[in-house]
Amino acid sequence: MTLEEVYGSALTRLGLPSKGETLEMIHDLFKRLYVSTFYPCTEEVLERLAERYKVALISNTMSDQPRLQLEATGMDKHFELIVCSSDLGIRKPNPKIFEYVLERLGVEPAKAVHVGDSVEADMNGAVNSGITPVWIKTPGEKPWSGYAISSICELPEFLEKIGAQR
Repeated sequence: MTLEEVYGSALTRLGLPSKGETLEMIHDLFKRLYVSTFYPCTEEVLERLAERYKVALISNTMSDQPRLQLEATGMDKHFELIVCSSDLGIRKPNPKIFEYVLERLGVEPAKAVHVGDSVEADMNGAVNSGITPVWIKTPGEKPWSGYAISSICELPEFLEKIGAQR
């Protein structure tokens, strides 16, 4: 289901027109708000990581929004690969989405690290794919007993600490 279909369905339930200008306005507003949600250190962290590692993004979205967000901010240049669930029709924690990315990057699972904020989708998906998971602690998520950081800002030093390979 695309974002437009989700918005259209919600508008219909509210008794509002589900096509045309209303739908466009909601979609445009979402895109503008979505673009402004990066941590202050995000670009610096991505630059540092891209110098040492093959960096990819796996997003469980059924739209192109993460790719568009990264392009709009110029941060897409730090990623060798960006994969959204809508690209493959597969969502994390399904190992196939992780396998697809590893194959495209030419990286063995044992040499990969997956960083995410969802214990179910990210941590369990990585573990089931043979990838080292690093959890970004998220309020409201059930605790994770493995590697964890409080913020993406900590990631470069943390990877050095655990001896992540290039």
